[in-house]
Order: sequence, then structure tokens, then C-alpha cells
Amino acid sequence: MRILLDMDGVVADFLGSLIKQYNYLTGEKIKVRDITHIKTSKCVGDPITLKRLINGVGFIRNLEPMRGAIDGVQTLVRQGHDVVFVSNGTSCITSGHEKRDWLKYYFSKTWQIAPLVLTYHKHLVRGDCLVDDNPRNFKNLDPSTTALLWHHPYNTDVKGFQRIYDWSNLLDWVSRQ
Repeated sequence: MRILLDMDGVVADFLGSLIKQYNYLTGEKIKVRDITHIKTSKCVGDPITLKRLINGVGFIRNLEPMRGAIDGVQTLVRQGHDVVFVSNGTSCITSGHEKRDWLKYYFSKTWQIAPLVLTYHKHLVRGDCLVDDNPRNFKNLDPSTTALLWHHPYNTDVKGFQRIYDWSNLLDWVSRQ
């Protein structure tokens, strides 16, 4: 099975890292559960600081992995699945390099060069499923590709997609296919 994995919010803890740094710089006490809109800037008091963090050199490279992600990806690969990371870049000019560096750091024992496609048009990449936290990325998805929405507080109200809640849940879903 070819499994397409979004990086930010599925494999890398983009939001947790962002909120931690944002709170440190602003003194706010935002929690991940407080981010109820896909545009994080609508949920904070200082959207300019937030944007500077997201677009700052080094931000992507320093993200923590999501709980269970490293073992989960390695399990999928050991089971013979074709795992491909499919990710948008940010406005930061180094985000593509940082994503590659991040994958090399965490998966250098799994791949010499991790399979990464950087695109804003994820529907152009073919796979059996796309696991993503942003339902916008399921628009125009090939009908043969199953859309799996990774659950976050900001996508709770989204209907019409099968939800994945954590890495254990994803591994269970894959095993049933």
C-alpha cells in the first residue's frame, strides 16, 4: 500500500512546537486545544509574532515528532508499505531544506534519502491513502485515494472524512485494508 503522510501535524508536532515558542515570546498561555481554527493566527493575540515564528529559519528543523510517529512510520515500512511524505512548504525560504533535514535526522536508518514531495497540490500525488490534518488538501483527490483526516481541535467540525486520532489508530486502519 502506498501511504501518503503529511508532515506537519501528522508526523511532526508543528502546532505543539509553535504554541510553546509563541507562549514563551508573548507571555500568553495558549494551549493546543485552544486552536479551533485552521488559521492559527485567528486564535492568538499576536498574529505577527506567530507568523515570524512559522517563517523563521530553523523552526521546521527543530519540530518535535508527534507521539508514536517515528515508530509508526518505521512499522509501516517494515510491513512493506510504500511511505511517501507529502508536505506544503512555508513562506520561509529554507522550509524545504529543513523538512529534508528533519526527515534525515529522524529516519536516516530507514532511508538514505526519505521520500518527500513538496507541493501545495497534494491531489497530484498518487497513493492508496493521504493522511492529513487539513481537509483542504483532500480537494480534487483521486477517488482511488482514501482521505484520512488526522484529528486536531481545529478540524473537529469537519465532516465527511474518516478520522485518525493517533498513530496506533492509523496502524490499525492500515492493518484492516
